[in-house]
Amino acid sequence: MDLHVLLGSVAEALHLEFRDQIVIVENCKTVYRVRQDGRSLVVKIGYGELAQKEVEANWEGYINLRRIGAGGLLPNTLDLHQVRGVPCLLMEDCGVNFIDVARTAARPVECFSRLLLAMDPIYRASLSTESPVPAIRAMRDLVVEQWAGYLADLIPPNLVSRFRAAEFEMFGGMCSCFSTFEFKPDDLFLTDGGVKKVDPIRDNLGCPAIDLACFAGVCRDAYRLPGANSGYRLLHTFAVEQLPQILGGSPAHLEAAFSLGRSLQCALSARFRREPYPKQGRMFATRSAFYARRCMKLLT
Repeated sequence: MDLHVLLGSVAEALHLEFRDQIVIVENCKTVYRVRQDGRSLVVKIGYGELAQKEVEANWEGYINLRRIGAGGLLPNTLDLHQVRGVPCLLMEDCGVNFIDVARTAARPVECFSRLLLAMDPIYRASLSTESPVPAIRAMRDLVVEQWAGYLADLIPPNLVSRFRAAEFEMFGGMCSCFSTFEFKPDDLFLTDGGVKKVDPIRDNLGCPAIDLACFAGVCRDAYRLPGANSGYRLLHTFAVEQLPQILGGSPAHLEAAFSLGRSLQCALSARFRREPYPKQGRMFATRSAFYARRCMKLLT
């Protein structure tokens, strides 16, 4: 189906006035700001096989967020429509993402404080007796996957073997709550109604110390956002001091989980920098190995 024809059908079926396209780097390229009855909204159209799968996965992710008690992260307006057999996700326009807010804020460190202030009740509302061990092991496996697939010449093989064998059984007595490694500053929006998350994935329970570590590292080391040095310290302190009160476990356990998140974030940064920026790629790979060792040491 021709995209122009489809957009016309979407506009007619949903009573939308298309404004501008939102350029993103995910599988779905057909995302637009629109107006409907005076409201500013965003429509994400599953045009093409990959885009359709992404829209459907997002919708399932939103359903799961509500199911686990993290519905506060959902955009206030959120509907799934089918137009000529194409899924269309219609949601409120949450404005600019965390990156742009922090870059333009008069006091950027307050953006990190607002994020934590909004996430604390989300963590508590989504508290589950489900063990976080499977989710933590999945994050460990993702680190090993990056090492083996993209950084094999930069990570010592004995470290890969040791880390792959780590069981993380000491987390078995802790609770889970909302958690996703897709906790990224370009997917989060600080609004008057709290933090809003777009592009959720299907699985959203685990240990959020990992998420906070990835977020802190990306903001400070990749995007170099204003206030990110202080913001990093705020997120780290919350992870090791506040999360044990919510999830159980000791500060050392949460410090280990934070180190796991840092190892993951550094591995991903190394993967995507090693070709265009070899020196940076090696540096991030070294950091990923450092944090993996630190994680294991904290758990012995």
